[in-house]
Amino acid sequence: ELSKSFDEWIPGLIYAICTSDEFRSDRPSRFLPFVQVSHDSGAFWAAERLPVDLDQTDNQLAQCAHAMVLYLEGLAERKITFATCVGSGAVHRLAIDVAWMLDGLHKIACVPDLGCPQTVGNQIAMLARRVRWGAPAEALDMIRIAERHGVPGFGRQRAMALVAQGITTLHDVLATPKDKLVKLLRNDRRAEALLEAASSAIGHGPSRLAATHYQVAKELGIEGLVEACNRELGTEYEGAIADFLRVESSWIVTVLDDGNRQNVPDLLIELGELEILLECKTCTKSPPLIKKEEAWAVVQKSSDFDKAMRRVTLGKPMFDETSKMKAAASHDITLVEHNAFIEGLLRVHAGTLQPSEFLSWLATPGVTEIDRLGGTPTFVT
Repeated sequence: ELSKSFDEWIPGLIYAICTSDEFRSDRPSRFLPFVQVSHDSGAFWAAERLPVDLDQTDNQLAQCAHAMVLYLEGLAERKITFATCVGSGAVHRLAIDVAWMLDGLHKIACVPDLGCPQTVGNQIAMLARRVRWGAPAEALDMIRIAERHGVPGFGRQRAMALVAQGITTLHDVLATPKDKLVKLLRNDRRAEALLEAASSAIGHGPSRLAATHYQVAKELGIEGLVEACNRELGTEYEGAIADFLRVESSWIVTVLDDGNRQNVPDLLIELGELEILLECKTCTKSPPLIKKEEAWAVVQKSSDFDKAMRRVTLGKPMFDETSKMKAAASHDITLVEHNAFIEGLLRVHAGTLQPSEFLSWLATPGVTEIDRLGGTPTFVT
């Protein structure tokens, strides 16, 4: 059911989490905030699809879960309080607990034996981020970067004001005239700080795996290849990735975009009947996030190839939230971020992961999740 219509089940998932033993057992470890009784929330839940029975006598449950649904949609706190009687501080505290529960649900969804589709896992993970930050997916990159760079007075409501005007990505922020940003954000200093944050952003923080990857690669005698993959950009990055792939001899790597053929994916990887068309994308501008147009270029470039071939985009350093949101709802494309790709290949080259398992992981639609990757993690080797 989640695979067919995840968005329709979002309110029901939130309600189910709030009914769980974590919140409603005799000895709960987390607590729903106390609220004054409001009957509007009961009517809201009567119209929603729920994976658990609706308790029409539990007003506290109905109001708190309703508040979480409104919060993740980006509604202003005063409006949430008006609709549910849950105060602003209580909403923020509850969001932390509900997001923690969703993170746990995502980990469970990644267990291979359960057979939960990766796209569903992607959507659960994104829902956790939305609850934590209180905004739709389009606003998450802006909120995170603004917080990391200390943009004054910029939170979820300022981000929602931009989204309402069609400014949904950091790239959109940089493309918007400053005077328009000042008008929308109601403060010259705030607008200037946001522009500076977007233009000087270095992603979502340094890779915690980079040092480990180098050490493992050094033990395998291929540290030069890993260094090249981490260093190069553009066409040089494509070449570095091809060289790193060719360390494994069981699959065939063909460079399609060799300068002679126009508008084709960069690489073709073949192993048995599995064929993967790989497009390599790097970001050389600020903010360093691959946009959805670039992420989806492989689909357009591979239109003349066999439909059975898997379409994959490798992004360095990472994709923006809009790209991830679109991929989580697609069955035609896989997005894999640079560090996850390097992690998987090192497991193959170290002999702890079968090449066929790596390619199956790479070909699975959605945004690749390292938790679904077999073999021995590099940080425990």
